[in-house]
Amino acid sequence: MANTKCTVATLEEIAERSWSVVPSVYPAGCDEVSPGVFISNWRIAKDRETLKKLGITHVLNAAQGPEPFFVKTDADYYEPFGITFKGFAGEDAEKYNISQHFDEAAEYIQGALDAGGKVLVHCIMGISRAPTLVIAYLMKRCGMTAQEAMKTVREKRDICPNEGFLQQLCDLNETLSV
Repeated sequence: MANTKCTVATLEEIAERSWSVVPSVYPAGCDEVSPGVFISNWRIAKDRETLKKLGITHVLNAAQGPEPFFVKTDADYYEPFGITFKGFAGEDAEKYNISQHFDEAAEYIQGALDAGGKVLVHCIMGISRAPTLVIAYLMKRCGMTAQEAMKTVREKRDICPNEGFLQQLCDLNETLSV
């Protein structure tokens, strides 16, 4: 990975660029942002029939917990459909340490792909927590800088990670570039 200085402002600029997101062939609220890696909102995540039609084999809930501020799903919810589950009770708050989940999320996503599966990463709206975890995965497992990973996801989906999450991605960028 190239030693590229990452700033919150740079990542915000990438997220806000006015380029058109490639039209999705998937149901509204769901986008394949990297081969086999999908990001969605809670509605798609709770629609198990749609997940099976999409070939989703693994779900990573970045907002697991009681509704309405989280998405109440667990392994038992997906088990009848043969879908493997992992969840984090992540808050969409600037002070929340989402980086504590970067390693485990990246390992889970990579494990799903290595098994020939497809993984859906979601939160409530699919614009902050879920894309942050996918961006961290792309950095850790695909050797991308924060900027490259942000562009990769942004080209397929409108995203808006909060400033605290963007700073944690910049911190990861610095750690990985050493």
